[in-house]
Amino acid sequence: MDLKSIVSTVAPWIGTALGGPLGSLAINAACDALGISEGNKEKLQSVLSEATTEQMLLLKKADQEFSLQMQALGFNNIKDIESILAEDRKDARAMQVSTKSYMPAFLASILTAGMLVLLFVLVYMWFQKENSILLNMIFFLLGNIVTVWLNSTGFFTGTTKGSAEKTRFIERQLES
Repeated sequence: MDLKSIVSTVAPWIGTALGGPLGSLAINAACDALGISEGNKEKLQSVLSEATTEQMLLLKKADQEFSLQMQALGFNNIKDIESILAEDRKDARAMQVSTKSYMPAFLASILTAGMLVLLFVLVYMWFQKENSILLNMIFFLLGNIVTVWLNSTGFFTGTTKGSAEKTRFIERQLES
């Protein structure tokens, strides 16, 4: 499970902000609440993977404070933050349509190749029962690459969340 999914279940404001330009504010809010001196995603994910009930309560409290901070900045609800993320994706896709750059496809191809190589190495090492520390590092690296790969393929294919919102919109229009 990726960091955004973990955080969103307990702290929806922080979880929503993780995916975009407000991500550093969200990470800092979560790290400060949990007493993590190094405010980075990897450390936060590591702590949350073994979080206690008290830590989850601290994260929930930090989410309430973060929501007040975001409201002071003009974001009245979580949908305001989601709309910024949607506009960001829309702008990226519009840029791609106008420039027809090969770079996004090239980067997605490199990520796919890297993911497949790591999967092969992982399966090979799993059956060889070689160095378990190296195996753990490959699992960690593969998890990060898969997360980035999913985001890069989302650039080309859209996202499930947007599709779900579109479906709800159509249903409301049909009910009217």
